[in-house]
Amino acid sequence: MGASLVPLLLLTGCSDEQSETKSASSSQQQASPDSSAAASASQDPKNTPAQHNEASADSTQKPANTEQKHKEPEQKLEENYAGAESLQHSKEVQPSEEHVAETEKLYTSYQQVLSDIGTVKPSEPTEEDPAQSGEDSAPATTVTLDQATEEKITSVATGSAAESFIAAAEEFANNQWTQEGTAKVVGTPKIADGTYNDQPAKILQVCLDSSQVKVKNAVGDVINNTSAPERSLNIFTLIQDNGQWKIASHDFPNNPDC
Repeated sequence: MGASLVPLLLLTGCSDEQSETKSASSSQQQASPDSSAAASASQDPKNTPAQHNEASADSTQKPANTEQKHKEPEQKLEENYAGAESLQHSKEVQPSEEHVAETEKLYTSYQQVLSDIGTVKPSEPTEEDPAQSGEDSAPATTVTLDQATEEKITSVATGSAAESFIAAAEEFANNQWTQEGTAKVVGTPKIADGTYNDQPAKILQVCLDSSQVKVKNAVGDVINNTSAPERSLNIFTLIQDNGQWKIASHDFPNNPDC
């Protein structure tokens, strides 16, 4: 009832005013529930198509977001020795597997060299360095391996392994150390295919037990490091050299415990 009804009320009088007022009031009361329901329906976000679609989109995205949030990061390989990636997915084998047995045989032959390095000779004297000449200066006495000893090593090793084994033998000779006993393969080795200097190779991870190994000095005293573990993981790379298996490299993982 707005201002447009005022002239009509003045012409019809109070009787008409009361009847129309009741009629209008009755119409509003009847219309009120329907209009309230419509307003309620239009304001209810659950019945709004656009918001319903957004809610559906959120519900479909949440599992993906949750999965992404809880996805574990892929661990990076931190080993730096050659063939580490191949060994990461390698299979376990028994110590009697042919390549494992061959590796133990080759490494045992090298260790036996350390038990008898009697065939060494003094290195050839070199020209005296003028900067170090004087009454108190004296050349350091060093020894080198003779040809027979080097050939024993190179018959079982090549590449970086041969260089490492020869250097270790020279250290033994210069310090007059000898080794008794050899390390043995224990546990469950791993083996994988790989390459060494673009050549097909077998990469092995073996646990060596050195409990029976003794290193002695010139007077026969045992000088083993008593704090060192008796078992440790070793990484060997085998290649074929003129049809014969040889150790091409010898490494250790970051964690050698086994």
